[in-house]
Amino acid sequence: MYKLGHYVLSKIDPEFAHNLSIKSLKMGIYPTFKNQNTESLEQIIWGRGFKTPIGLSAGFDKNAEVFPALFKIGFSFVETGTVTVSYTHLRAHETS
Repeated sequence: MYKLGHYVLSKIDPEFAHNLSIKSLKMGIYPTFKNQNTESLEQIIWGRGFKTPIGLSAGFDKNAEVFPALFKIGFSFVETGTVTVSYTHLRAHETS
């Protein structure tokens, strides 16, 4: 299933592929990750435990629509939303 999905998604427009991925996750069409033998991957960072060191950064789930499904496919942490431009603007203004 992964090879077919990867092949199809790599051949189509990136924005369409992104929307298709979000819709598939909403519908429950995704492989699940079984936490087997993850003891060697477990991390404790700032007092928080993570099953794996793999996370998803901001930008994929911009509207926080599918984050529960993202945990089910193996991410230990998920950042929802987008990266804002206003913070960069403020930061640049402060340093000048």
